[in-house]
Amino acid sequence: MGDINRITNGLEHEQVQLHPKDEISMKMWLSVLHKQGANTFCKDKVDVPPPGSQLADDLVILVVQTKFQSDVFRRLGSSILCIDGTHNTTCYSVQLLTIMVRDQWGHGMQSILCQ
Repeated sequence: MGDINRITNGLEHEQVQLHPKDEISMKMWLSVLHKQGANTFCKDKVDVPPPGSQLADDLVILVVQTKFQSDVFRRLGSSILCIDGTHNTTCYSVQLLTIMVRDQWGHGMQSILCQ
């Protein structure tokens, strides 16, 4: 069973990792998602922050909003927008943000963001 799991993980890794370096692989995935209609933004430690953003130079931010999430936000986001943030939930210094939009009946869709 261990051999099967290693083979499965290896095959899955080949499909997911577009480049041996994670930083390059992530940017390649963002390019693929952008071509599929997603809104993407990435600032890593070597990127200069956008002018006027007041972001720290060494801050890493990764934002992905799929086309579906964007469509739902445009449709429902004008009524109620809820944001919740967590911190210190893992051994990594990663902040997880959840954004939810709701319609007039209380039904909603959420997006989860890691920072």
